[in-house]
Amino acid sequence: MQLPFKNRIFDGLPHAYLVGGSVRDMVRKVQPLDLDVVVPRSPFRFARLLATRLDGKVITLGKDRFNVHRVVSEDLSIDVTAIKGDDIHSDLLARDFTINAIAFDLTSGKIIDPLGGMADLRKGRIKMVSPDAFSNDPARLVRAFRMAAAMAFQIAPGTLRAIAGQADAIRMVAGERIWAELELILVCPNSLPTIRLMAESHLLLHLIPELRPLMSCSQNRHHNTDVFTHTLQAYQALEELLADPQCLVSPSAIEWATQLPSCDQVMIKTALLFHDLGKPASRGVRSNGTVHFFGHAEGGAVLARSIGQRLRIPNRHLNRIESIIRHHQRPLFLFLAQDRAGLHPKALGRFFRLCSAMTPYILIHAVADDAGKGAQGRGFHQDGIVFYLELMEHYFESVLNEMSISLINGHDLMKIFGIPPSPFLGKILKSIKELQVAGVLGNRDQAIKWVTKYLEDRCGMSDR
Repeated sequence: MQLPFKNRIFDGLPHAYLVGGSVRDMVRKVQPLDLDVVVPRSPFRFARLLATRLDGKVITLGKDRFNVHRVVSEDLSIDVTAIKGDDIHSDLLARDFTINAIAFDLTSGKIIDPLGGMADLRKGRIKMVSPDAFSNDPARLVRAFRMAAAMAFQIAPGTLRAIAGQADAIRMVAGERIWAELELILVCPNSLPTIRLMAESHLLLHLIPELRPLMSCSQNRHHNTDVFTHTLQAYQALEELLADPQCLVSPSAIEWATQLPSCDQVMIKTALLFHDLGKPASRGVRSNGTVHFFGHAEGGAVLARSIGQRLRIPNRHLNRIESIIRHHQRPLFLFLAQDRAGLHPKALGRFFRLCSAMTPYILIHAVADDAGKGAQGRGFHQDGIVFYLELMEHYFESVLNEMSISLINGHDLMKIFGIPPSPFLGKILKSIKELQVAGVLGNRDQAIKWVTKYLEDRCGMSDR
């Protein structure tokens, strides 16, 4: 078999082999992002010769015998390393999965496939090279699922059993390596089957042991499953929303969801997986048997931050994940307030002010969360979803613009009303912004009239 690879850049250079993902991708007719080359001897000399030919430079990564010499040019990135073991066969036998244990001889143009990797590629199968593959590097436990998710492959039964048997070894792997693999799973549009399989093999619960108590945590009448099952159902609803956001109704909301960068999608999915972590510890039962979870959003946000720090999730993402979890019940509280006694405009304005730029993320989370509650109370939840979509439409059509406009500032209030700099002044400014984004106050004059009446009422109450 000939690879779709033009190897003239290697003509005349010492003997070398293309290996790993480079070969796998080319066989699948996928353009590799970079190339991996192994050489029998003198990898640095080979890298320098290659860099000269490509008018590039050599960057050496790693230490001692694990050095990687990266050749970087305008169009290519090529990693050059020494063959591990006595020859190319020894090198391939020490790799992780058979589909990564294929080499292409750059001199003869022949494929070297000692473990049947080509057959596994055709069958769409992830299969370990040997039983030692995971003990040699436990990060491969997660990598198996990442590759399965990215290529829509199946993990071979024997490999899956080996993962389940060695799942606890993942705790030996540095958090940033785990997150690098998890992130590539979450970015896949249909990652739920992979997440489920990770849970069934126990690997997910070794990665994130904080999820384990969710499996035995029963809920109230608005859910027909335990917390963990609900989490996966809501996760499925979220992936369906992101794949086809037309049900968001508002053109602006649809455009926002359609253009979400992959890092934002990963952030929303992570928040969804973690959003109910606080439920087991906050579960309580009233005298009438009703189950409640008071304060679970706050507790879940704290746990999510702890997990994120352990996995070395960048703070810019972790802060937003924590924000979604901390505020994820606010849309439900607004819906219940409207259903019971009518929604006060100031409460609506406070929601938009508190959630700010995170508002659409929190609302799309609320839609998925509601959709994942199961069949019981379907009408209640359907009404809630409609309400959340209306909030999202209002945010994009009105609030987003209102939040960027200041009707009146602190200096104006101090000058007009003689209010000194104080927490009280800040409280008035917050109230004005809340009423503004709720649509109650629309201009400066209305804001001044509202402050005048507010101060009069306050003085009247003081007189009494």
